[in-house]
Amino acid sequence: MVAIIKKKRGKIGSGLPPKDITKEVVFKGLSSILEKAGVSVRREELKRGHGWKATSGFCRHEDTPVIFVDRMLPQDDQIAFLVDQMLDLKVAPSEEDLQHFPEVIQRQLSSS
Repeated sequence: MVAIIKKKRGKIGSGLPPKDITKEVVFKGLSSILEKAGVSVRREELKRGHGWKATSGFCRHEDTPVIFVDRMLPQDDQIAFLVDQMLDLKVAPSEEDLQHFPEVIQRQLSSS
């Protein structure tokens, strides 16, 4: 009698480069400011393949504004996208919130 042994498949990698902790803190800080303003932020792996061209973007779902951020983008691009969305939506962070961000982002957000 032959026994078939199935090997468990472990996740070798998600295909994403390791996250920079400081950039992740900036992303989450920007997300929390948008959440306070009533905008939901979702980071998802957007569909790819033949016939698909999904990009990060803004939409409304049942009168709730939602921002989708493509998880496959580099962290710098994800952060830049959120900053652009904040400027487009005229979401102004408080001075206290701005102190937690790098100087470049502080200048971009305070110039609005």
